[in-house]
Amino acid sequence: MKQLAKHLPLALFLLAALPLFAVQKTGISESALPPPSGVAEAPAAKKPSFGQRIALKLVQKKIRKQQKKRARTEKAISESDPDKLATLSLIFSAGSFVLMLIPIIGALAFFTAIAGIILGFIALNKGGNKTLAILGIVFGVLFIIFVILALLLLIALFSNL
Repeated sequence: MKQLAKHLPLALFLLAALPLFAVQKTGISESALPPPSGVAEAPAAKKPSFGQRIALKLVQKKIRKQQKKRARTEKAISESDPDKLATLSLIFSAGSFVLMLIPIIGALAFFTAIAGIILGFIALNKGGNKTLAILGIVFGVLFIIFVILALLLLIALFSNL
């Protein structure tokens, strides 16, 4: 009798829960049925295994590290002085004329002129020294025009031979 009294709550629970387990199966899946009263239930999440939790922590750590690195890079770019960019624009553009005079390194002059133009436009957008930025852009464009004219002149001279 004592054992029956001891297990009576469990037996009553199982008797009450029996209709829930004895649901007839139909051809319609539960996922096809609309949720009751318009409220969608969250699917029961399965607890991740130990290996999955470790992998998740490693991925989260890598993401945090990349975000910190990106934030440092963006901070360095945003804090770069626009006046320095304007000055570099002028230096690169004017330097391209000087580099042109050096025989072997002269091929780099075209790229320094392009860099001077790009830096000039960046400095103008960031509100740097407009005079230096515009001079850098003008010198870079003049150098590129000078190179194009020189190439056309060389082509015209050698085409007559």
